[in-house]
Amino acid sequence: LAERFKLSLHRETRELPVYDLKVAKAGSKLPVSKEVNCMSTPPDGAQPVPPQPGQSLCGYVAGPMSGWSTYAALRLQGTKVHMADFISKLALVLGRPVLDKTEFTRDFDLNLRFTADEATIGLPGFGGPGDPGGRRLPADPDLPNIFAALQEQLGLKLASAKGPVEVLVIDHVERPTAN
Repeated sequence: LAERFKLSLHRETRELPVYDLKVAKAGSKLPVSKEVNCMSTPPDGAQPVPPQPGQSLCGYVAGPMSGWSTYAALRLQGTKVHMADFISKLALVLGRPVLDKTEFTRDFDLNLRFTADEATIGLPGFGGPGDPGGRRLPADPDLPNIFAALQEQLGLKLASAKGPVEVLVIDHVERPTAN
C-alpha cells in the first residue's frame, strides 16, 4: 500500500466517545464459571475449532446470534469468559470502544439476551444509523435493549464517556499508479 498508493500513516491517541462498563448500584450478577471440560480458544484470535462432544469452548464469546424468530432477538454467550473478551465483543456490537471499569477479574459464564435497536450500530442488518440495509427485523417486545439487558441480567451498566482511543491517521495517499 505504501508503494502503490504512496500511503503514509501514523497512530495517535485521541479523546473520543466511548462507553464505560461499570458494576450497577445493585451489584454484579455475573455468574461464576462452572467447572467444565474446557477447550481453550486460540491465543492468536483465530476462529476456534468446534469442541469435542462433552467439551465446552472456554474463553470465547459467541454471538451476537439471532434466534429463530420474527424479531431481532440476539444473544452473547460463553463459558469461562474473561472480561477483556466480553468488552471486545461489546465494542463490536455497539460500534464504539468500551472501557472496563468493573474491576472484575474472575472468569464468568455468559448468556446475555437482548433485542437490536439504534444502539447496536455495529451489527449490519439490525437497523443502526448508517446501516447499509439487509433484512431488518423489528425489536423483540419481550426482550430489553442491550443497555437494560446488561443491567437486569448481569448487574452491569454502560455509561457514555470520553476516553483514549487509538486511531490511524492518514498523512498522505495518492491514486494508484498503473500496473
